[in-house]
Amino acid sequence: SIDKMNGNLVLGSADEGIFIQNVNTFINYSKKDGLISDIIYIESLREYLNVHCRDNSYKYLGTIKNAIGGLKDKDFIQIHKSYIVATKAIKGYNYNSVNLEGGFILPIGRFYLSAFKEFMQIESVEV
Repeated sequence: SIDKMNGNLVLGSADEGIFIQNVNTFINYSKKDGLISDIIYIESLREYLNVHCRDNSYKYLGTIKNAIGGLKDKDFIQIHKSYIVATKAIKGYNYNSVNLEGGFILPIGRFYLSAFKEFMQIESVEV
């Protein structure tokens, strides 16, 4: 499908390999229209981001640094150099991975582990 979104052309989903021009437009649009709650996680693929939502995945031009800047609040946390997760989608975790709704299991990077533990308000993670 082809839709207009804030002046950018949306041509399809990540599965189709077609993307919108930039991720910040998507984030701003999603916040404004309440669609941000559909995001489960965001995956960095070099200069592109796959935004995995409940109903579909979308591929955008952008960096994880820009995306986390637009999502910097209690609803999202970066757990790895390549992953940002929606906190509401977290179903479980251990010392090296996070289980998300939809059956997704993503790694927690060593650099992000202490911030993740603090965020989840836990004293220690069982190894």
